[in-house]
Amino acid sequence: MKKIALSFLALQLFAIHLRAQDDLTPVVENVTAAQVANTKNMEIFFDLKVKDGQPCTITVKWSVDNGSTYPLTATAVTGAAGPGIQPGEGLKVTWDMSVDWDNQFTQTGRIRVIASRIPPDYSNPDGNTTTGGTSGTGNP
Repeated sequence: MKKIALSFLALQLFAIHLRAQDDLTPVVENVTAAQVANTKNMEIFFDLKVKDGQPCTITVKWSVDNGSTYPLTATAVTGAAGPGIQPGEGLKVTWDMSVDWDNQFTQTGRIRVIASRIPPDYSNPDGNTTTGGTSGTGNP
């Protein structure tokens, strides 16, 4: 009977531990994006929520097939992108699309903003690219 009670207690503690980890997952919400008139720049706005207030690494991805895939990572970004981004509302990234996606056009483009707690210099030996965060998407 003691073994059953200890096993039950261990399971409860494990479940509490898992819930606590979930509470630290960054959440990206309210993603909007629009091309700046007469430029090749895209302005992207989003909210970043993190329960413990720790900074995240923000990555911007681009889809040309209405969100089925996101093969392009925006590299020419300024503002709230990259490592060390503090949680907040109305965060802004400006993406110079002429660097990563010049002279191309799509009616089915979508932006994905990914928040990660994994350090930007992390190298996974298995090649897995899971970030441990969440993302939000928006139409430009």
